[in-house]
Amino acid sequence: MVSHTINGVYARGYYWWKCTFSGTTGWIAESLLVGTPAVTQQPTNQNVVAGETANFAVLAGGSSPLAYQWQKNTVNLLNGGHYSGCTTNALTITAADSSDAASYRCVVTNAYGSVTSNPALLAVATNGSAPSITQHPSSQSVVNGQTAGFAVLAIGTGPLIYRWQKNTADLSDGGHCSGALTATLTIAGADSVDAASYRCVVTNVYGSVTSGPATLTLTTNAAGALTLTRIPTLSGDTTSEARAITPDGRWVAGVSGSRGFLHAVNTTNVFNVVSSDGAQATLLTGVGYRTNSGQQQLVLSGLASGWFTAWMTADGGATWGGKVQVVSGLKPTIPAANGLAGTPSNVCYSVWTDEGPGAGDNWSLNVGRLSNSPAAVVWGIKAATKPDTLQLNGVASNGRAVGWRQNGTTLVYANYVADWRGATTPAIWNSYGLDGTTAGQALAVSADGTSIFGISPKGLATGSTNYGYKAVFDATFPGAAAQLRTSPLPNFPDTAGTATLAMPLGCTPDGKYAVGMSYRSREKAVLWDTTNPDSTKWTVVDLTDVAAANGILNGFARLLRAYSIGTNAAGALVIAGTGLDTNTPANTRAFLMTVSPPIAPIAFPPVVTISNLYPAGIKCSFLSLANPGIICYLERTASLAPVSNWSTVASTPSTGGTVSLSDPNPSGQPQFYRIRIQ
Repeated sequence: MVSHTINGVYARGYYWWKCTFSGTTGWIAESLLVGTPAVTQQPTNQNVVAGETANFAVLAGGSSPLAYQWQKNTVNLLNGGHYSGCTTNALTITAADSSDAASYRCVVTNAYGSVTSNPALLAVATNGSAPSITQHPSSQSVVNGQTAGFAVLAIGTGPLIYRWQKNTADLSDGGHCSGALTATLTIAGADSVDAASYRCVVTNVYGSVTSGPATLTLTTNAAGALTLTRIPTLSGDTTSEARAITPDGRWVAGVSGSRGFLHAVNTTNVFNVVSSDGAQATLLTGVGYRTNSGQQQLVLSGLASGWFTAWMTADGGATWGGKVQVVSGLKPTIPAANGLAGTPSNVCYSVWTDEGPGAGDNWSLNVGRLSNSPAAVVWGIKAATKPDTLQLNGVASNGRAVGWRQNGTTLVYANYVADWRGATTPAIWNSYGLDGTTAGQALAVSADGTSIFGISPKGLATGSTNYGYKAVFDATFPGAAAQLRTSPLPNFPDTAGTATLAMPLGCTPDGKYAVGMSYRSREKAVLWDTTNPDSTKWTVVDLTDVAAANGILNGFARLLRAYSIGTNAAGALVIAGTGLDTNTPANTRAFLMTVSPPIAPIAFPPVVTISNLYPAGIKCSFLSLANPGIICYLERTASLAPVSNWSTVASTPSTGGTVSLSDPNPSGQPQFYRIRIQ
């Protein structure tokens, strides 16, 4: 590096530098940045309501004097009318109206040049409303490393701007957080740093509102939290049933007494569903989302005055739009559950069946695509000539509907699929059941239409008895998809029946979990876990038993049927259905069960080792959860009668590794064994 020294003076708007480089000295003139104007603070965008005042300002440096000229859409402004300060560093626009909505900038000038600021936009809102929150975020409790989610629902003149805060400080996407500027905040891989209070500030040009706080806590229970609640009935009712839940587990639809209801999960809010033009819902079996004019809507499907009807609300049931109703048909019927599938766009799909009550009246299925504003439906219709009958039981988010068609002569049911393809006959095809034929009834379908759950016979050895199944397909749509595999859903050892052993009635959007009913001398609500690629390792859980084991039956004597299942933002399964309360006589009541997170890490079924037949003992080995507070029990009983007397043989804490439980002295009589984890 060359040895040098620098000395400078300021004169006539320049720095004059006296520089010496390796013994050579000279003066160099340099224009000062403070000589030429420079904007040091730019004007910012403004949002005002018509009639309010807007202000724009700049800060600039440079040699004095500085001259300012504000421009609107690049045209110089003059003082007068709404404008003042046009030749100063601060522009004021009083009583702003729609004509003032424009781009504003400032040109700063002195003897050495000029500089133009960045443009700033003025938005002027008219005839609107400030935001208000219709559903506040709910507190979450998750296991360390799991995903937590918070959501807020707001109404007001759009666009609505969302900003999530943690302990009142603004959040940005990054690290564990995503969705900080949306209505839903997701916290992935939650740890102790994320345990805090969260809230959302919602803003538009008319004002802002802050949600109530929601707390994120961490639990060390690796099996997660298990809750069971009774959904409140509408005023004056004593009975209710939950028939459908949104994919994110936030909203439940069903029937209370003889009226349809909408329930906000994690609240006591239950809304009677009546459209703005007076259509009272008498039964609701479908609920989903669509986005209309930038706002998320809930869409519900069911019956009103005996006709298929759809209802829409953008504020969580506080207000309802006009109905979409089909006033035609002989005897309209709807699926028992999950009769509507939403999408992120303004489209959703729904189904209904017209039963022909007369001897010569044909039955027909209807697959509909609801879209646009005001909402309208395009129906695809397929009739079955008497004596055949048919029924639709569920629909996917691409318009694939599933159900059955019964041969009126042989009385055999066939799995039936109807793919929507516009205002024409749907693409009709048959899927196969467990016996390799089309015999069976398709009951539920995943959001993408590639997983179908239903019931079918197994084959000659089991006669006409129906077993639960899951069938997986490729992505072909519309039309017959390639059926990749079909597997039976697991049953309990005491599941029995001559007609139907179990019925899957609903599934998660990804098709990994299903809910329904297993007949264990009486109907019992159950959950199937089909996440394992090996179907022999699928599991089934009796929801009544698991609630009783955890002491949370909460006024239920028995859970009858689980109709619908979603997955909330924390990754928990949220199950909706109906059960019997403890009154005499018992009333049917809608229930909501949350399992957070699912007990997926347990490797079932256990590996069973029998040494030298029964005298030498029996040993069961399996992968346990990494939590010593969870105890694993080996139990046995001599009978699977409805009231079994299970005896504990051995127990051990969970270790996170493989544990073994043994019965060193088996009885000489036939015994049943089970593993219980609590």
